[in-house]
Amino acid sequence: MENTVRSFNGLRRPKITSTSLPNHWVFGVRKTPFTPPGDLVLAVNPQSRFLLTGGRRQILLQSTISEKAKAVIGLLLDMFIKGIDPEGRYPNVPPPFAPWTWVAEDPELGAAIEKGLKQYGVKKELCRVGACSAEDKLILEESLSRHRALLGFRGCCARRRLQVPRVRKKQRGLLDAAQEVLRVLVGLVSFAGLPEVPLEGAQAGVPRQPPVQIDERQAIDRKLGERKPGDSNSVSTDLPSVLGSAFPSLKYHMAAHTHYNEVAHTSPEGQALITSLGLDYPPVRTKTEDLNKALRRLVLSGQDTPDKLKLLFGPEWRASQGKEHEDARMEILLDPPRGSPSYVFMRSWNKNRGPERAPRPATDAEQRRITLVRDMQEKIRQRVGAGKKPSDSDMQVILKSYGHNWTEHMETYQLAADTMKQGL
Repeated sequence: MENTVRSFNGLRRPKITSTSLPNHWVFGVRKTPFTPPGDLVLAVNPQSRFLLTGGRRQILLQSTISEKAKAVIGLLLDMFIKGIDPEGRYPNVPPPFAPWTWVAEDPELGAAIEKGLKQYGVKKELCRVGACSAEDKLILEESLSRHRALLGFRGCCARRRLQVPRVRKKQRGLLDAAQEVLRVLVGLVSFAGLPEVPLEGAQAGVPRQPPVQIDERQAIDRKLGERKPGDSNSVSTDLPSVLGSAFPSLKYHMAAHTHYNEVAHTSPEGQALITSLGLDYPPVRTKTEDLNKALRRLVLSGQDTPDKLKLLFGPEWRASQGKEHEDARMEILLDPPRGSPSYVFMRSWNKNRGPERAPRPATDAEQRRITLVRDMQEKIRQRVGAGKKPSDSDMQVILKSYGHNWTEHMETYQLAADTMKQGL
């Protein structure tokens, strides 16, 4: 622990991150569905929803709160010491940094961690562990849920190896790169215990090839390290380039972010639209703002037409915000009740001069999806009862009922659960 504390104390501690967001973190502990069981420490930046994970260890089963705190502290400090890129492969990734402020989801555990940090000799300013707000707690839960939905179908972060379907040699490098980028971005959390997903395009009765084991530490070495610099066939080891090639939508998202923060307000039409949404524009808004609030207020007020989406987010808005726009419309059209996660989340982006609710009517396709969500909500109620939060095991039981194509219902399940009363 002494070396860990020394390394942590030596980290820089910016007030604002390199993306101009507050360097504030919320952390908590969650039990994993792995076998053997264990617990993860999670830390999320509420503004960006960027998630760090550490574990697996037995934490929640410790007999005293001080023992739980001790187990958490080691993982928590190590997560920040390692940072975004533990292997140091990408030159343009910001080096690890310590939080400016952090809060604990569990007040009792937070107090014990604060005491433990002081005993271990952590810097005085980092020994202050604040209390988690209801909004922060929701964001932590939401980040974990989305994290599971993205990566949890068959992987297992408890093992140091990933299982992926066998692919042709030419495809392997791209697959390796994509997996490594995902690991660097958000770590790995598994959604274990569900039926194995058939390979895409597999025919009934045709034996499937066994999965190929790929060591995650070697995942992109074939493409991002074997070739010499300057080789016309080489793949860049610059993380933004890798991200751009693996996930083209990120490039458009960055362009939309720049357009909204630097261009949209320069026209009278843009200023009028931003003002109608109860938002500020420079110079009144002195720091950059993410796109979530503007997009959702646009949907809530019924102004989410192609022309106005283009005005706020630029000509490529469909590439950057198309899926987010669809998701925002569904969530708002479902009209989440008080006490649901989505209702709490909605309050976070619609407080302070937010527009009145007046969304455009659902299209036929949206109405069909709403029906699917309502059906899923009924399944959840039958399983856990009205007004109660479904557990991970409840989710597994419900999704297992769909058989091998359960992955097709994952997004519907998450939307259904988020828009139901859960006593929040």
